[in-house]
Amino acid sequence: MLIAMCGSAWADEGHHGPAWVIDTDLGLDDTVALTMALQRAGIDVHTIVAADGASEATQAAIRLGRMLDEFNRSDVRLYTASESSTAEAPPFRAFVNQALGRVLDGEVALKARAFDPSAYTDEHALTQVVLLGPMTNLAAALRRDPSIKSRIGRVIVAGPGEASRNWNLRRDEAAWRSVREAQLPIVYVEPTPRTAGKPAAWQHEAMSLGAGASVGEMFWRRVMRDEVTRAHYFGGLTVFFDELAVLYAAEPSLFEVAGEQAVRGRDGEAIAQGVRQMLTVGRQRRVPVLLSDRPLPDAMLRPDVAALRDQIVRQHGIDEWSRQLVMNELHDHLGAYSVIGVKMGLRAMELLNAGPHDARVITHVKPGPPTSCINDGVIVATGATPGRAMFEQGDVIADEVAIEFVCNGRRLVLSLKPEYRQIIRRRIGALVKRYGLEDDEYWVQVRRFGLEIWSQWDRVQLFDARWPTRDGGR
Repeated sequence: MLIAMCGSAWADEGHHGPAWVIDTDLGLDDTVALTMALQRAGIDVHTIVAADGASEATQAAIRLGRMLDEFNRSDVRLYTASESSTAEAPPFRAFVNQALGRVLDGEVALKARAFDPSAYTDEHALTQVVLLGPMTNLAAALRRDPSIKSRIGRVIVAGPGEASRNWNLRRDEAAWRSVREAQLPIVYVEPTPRTAGKPAAWQHEAMSLGAGASVGEMFWRRVMRDEVTRAHYFGGLTVFFDELAVLYAAEPSLFEVAGEQAVRGRDGEAIAQGVRQMLTVGRQRRVPVLLSDRPLPDAMLRPDVAALRDQIVRQHGIDEWSRQLVMNELHDHLGAYSVIGVKMGLRAMELLNAGPHDARVITHVKPGPPTSCINDGVIVATGATPGRAMFEQGDVIADEVAIEFVCNGRRLVLSLKPEYRQIIRRRIGALVKRYGLEDDEYWVQVRRFGLEIWSQWDRVQLFDARWPTRDGGR
């Protein structure tokens, strides 16, 4: 296939959909749901509001700041809770503190803003409020400024719309009543064992749900590395809960109406696959402009490429496959460095958690083939085209094939590891010596080598990474 999308998604350019506001008390399932949302391509996570519940509100805000820093999402506004809670801490808070403290305690670069009703609004679009915790904050915002109601498109609530079956509603029933009285459009996302049960195999496969390339999956692995945490997430919390609210907000076609204000998953296998996809695939996925997501027939591919298609997609993913197709048609030549450029661009997007057109690119490669061919691959992979004024030639770094990527104030320099440069020099040098540049067989063999790199070289292993700065850009 050229490009495979997971159901519906908004176009990446301009985020043509509602601005997301996520209100969370940062429990364990909240953390997984946020992981899904913060690296989802094509959606606009506009704001996160810390709530009191599974976590204490101040602690939640601090850890959310750390999480946004890890995900390189300084573009997301973070707010503290509306008020200090006098409610008794739930009995499971100690476990949440232990589980999340292992991965989210430490130096925090991103600080939360003071609570304000405007947290639930956006200048350009109606907001989609995803409630993963109690409704305390939203109720307070509506009391302080009732006019925000007209700027909220809908409220998506994790769990059933009955306090007896939803701890978040029971935690602050007065707030729940207040929000209902405001007559906002509310959708409750109900978990049912048949369609929301967590796959039993995941408890043993938690460290290998995907390729381990995205920021989100690597964070998930750190959270689930602890056996006690993993046992609680899969044994104590046997169905997806907060994760479903985020999945519904992103992929409503996976759900069906279950009542006047409720939805539930259509198919358990599709729900699990949707959660897996959002946990493992980074923001580099893009929406096609002219092409569909339907498979290309083999007749449209050269035989040597068609023979490798399934292996390439299985090993490197649909995103690399699709970008390599576009790049090689643009570059008009299947060679080593242009193919590596696509791998480098995608790897940079994964490490920076960047979407298409999010990263500015400064190449430090000397102009002129063959090494500068890497630039074409990077441009196609990232969307950082000269026409968008997002690609520029920087100072040449001697003895390196290095390119710099900048996103949300964070800088990353990737350079091709010396051992791979040596392989290229040795292989190409041998071909030049044997055939010469004028022999057609030389170009046949160069193409074969390019296909070998495309199909066999893993982008996660190819590059050395340097972080000249690691500020959050706030």
